[in-house]
Amino acid sequence: MMLLGIRRKSSKFRNITPREAFRFQGFPDSFIFPPELSNSALYHQAGNSVVVPVVRRIAERIILAMSETDLAAHRNFNLAPDAEPQAFLRIELE
Repeated sequence: MMLLGIRRKSSKFRNITPREAFRFQGFPDSFIFPPELSNSALYHQAGNSVVVPVVRRIAERIILAMSETDLAAHRNFNLAPDAEPQAFLRIELE
């Protein structure tokens, strides 16, 4: 098990705080921790979280793959001239 620490001037290491762990994952300092959670639980949550830009990139790739699949499916499917293709999933990114 590898522990992440910060070197102090005295050459000793200290553990990162839960707040620092969440910062590494891209959470803003304004994020409020539930008061009933222990530091151990917060470390687990930070460790299990996924950085927002990674989730955004995955969502963009899913959207791209779905739109390519939908286009291929519509090319092989004869729609009536006045029919509108239906969206089964809509994901909007800011």
